[in-house]
Amino acid sequence: MKIFSIQLLLLLLLAHPLKAQSAIELNRDAEQLLTSHPEKAKTLLQKAIRNKPDKNLEQKIKLNLAIVDRMQGNFNQAINASTAILSNTSSNEIKASAHNNLGSSYNRTGNKEKALEHYIAALKIYEKHKLSREAATVENNIGLMYQNLEDFDKALEFHTSAIKKFTNLNDQKGLATSNNLIGIVLANQGDLEGALRRFKKTYELEKKENNAVGISEALNNIGGVYHYLNELDSAFLYFNKSLAIDRINHDYSNLADGYNNLAELHLSTGKYKIASHLLDSSIYFAKKTNYHQAYLQALKMYILLYE
Repeated sequence: MKIFSIQLLLLLLLAHPLKAQSAIELNRDAEQLLTSHPEKAKTLLQKAIRNKPDKNLEQKIKLNLAIVDRMQGNFNQAINASTAILSNTSSNEIKASAHNNLGSSYNRTGNKEKALEHYIAALKIYEKHKLSREAATVENNIGLMYQNLEDFDKALEFHTSAIKKFTNLNDQKGLATSNNLIGIVLANQGDLEGALRRFKKTYELEKKENNAVGISEALNNIGGVYHYLNELDSAFLYFNKSLAIDRINHDYSNLADGYNNLAELHLSTGKYKIASHLLDSSIYFAKKTNYHQAYLQALKMYILLYE
């Protein structure tokens, strides 16, 4: 829906001149920030490209930039860049990651058939090479696709498989994502209390990881449950906390979702003028990122507003 003594720091800088980071180091640091702070990751990746890396590393960096594009809602850019990389690489690691990024990007633009095709291609590569963490990530993505198709039992099957893998790996970041996605399934199945427990667990895990995107999504989902429970003050609070993070992070697709959620809240309390302004904001960011799902949701709410 974030102090050492300044004098000591200056002395250390004087004693040890700063060493320029290599393209490998910049890319490695950026990969730690892709999902948590995509704008910071983008800055590092652009710097890495300027350092003239070898061909294989250049492809990795360009793919990570395509992942940032997806994280920030620039889905067409992400698709074009990932497709170009996929046709020019011989690395199975890069191929699988490109397929996964294409799956997520096509899913957000509404092309479910293409999304599933790329997800399955990525999963096959990861399973063949026994890469459990990466396979679990793709399983979560496939589960999310089935959620969008409202096949919640099938979605739960994939998310449960992913959470088992992440538990075995003690992967806190993966567990946060899986709990969040299972929470969404439970909410759609009407188990709001169960969903709230999952979202709050997600929030705690994301806070430990300092993952701004994950924290925002958890806050947004907590707000959504409170809205359905008719605890509107709590819903309002959590939706606004989520939006504040998305503004800082330039996360335009999540802003489109967030404005829709806040508009729905105001719509339910009869504040039509405020709801209309919020829907306009959602439509602006949905069009900016070619995010069809959020755009359609805003249009549906405009119908309710005019009624």
